[in-house]
Amino acid sequence: VLNDPISWIEQVSNMLFIWMIFVGSAILYRQMLHIVVDFTLEWLPKSVRPIYFWVVEGLNLLFIVVLFIYSTKLSIDVLGNTTGALDITPAWYYFSAPVASAMMMLYFVEKIVDPSKRVPLGTAGDF
Repeated sequence: VLNDPISWIEQVSNMLFIWMIFVGSAILYRQMLHIVVDFTLEWLPKSVRPIYFWVVEGLNLLFIVVLFIYSTKLSIDVLGNTTGALDITPAWYYFSAPVASAMMMLYFVEKIVDPSKRVPLGTAGDF
């Protein structure tokens, strides 16, 4: 048993880890539990805070759209390749980024439509 390890287990665990990270990032974005620098928000007058919020969200959206475009391109570009032991395309790894980016774009629209989604749902240590 020790001389004949399962060769595909590392690739499966890596793929699941990558998907967990990207989908988890989208969920944290929806719950507004991503790492933020909110001490600058406390310094601002209350009248300016909504503007600051939307500027930060706009920059987030810009990053998310760029991530979506380039990760989709990368995923499509590697469709013809295969990995070692699993003999599947590495696009299975890479498609986690455009899927999570699409989720985040939908959550951005949700923040526009529903003001209750603009407040954090707990704190990061509540899990």
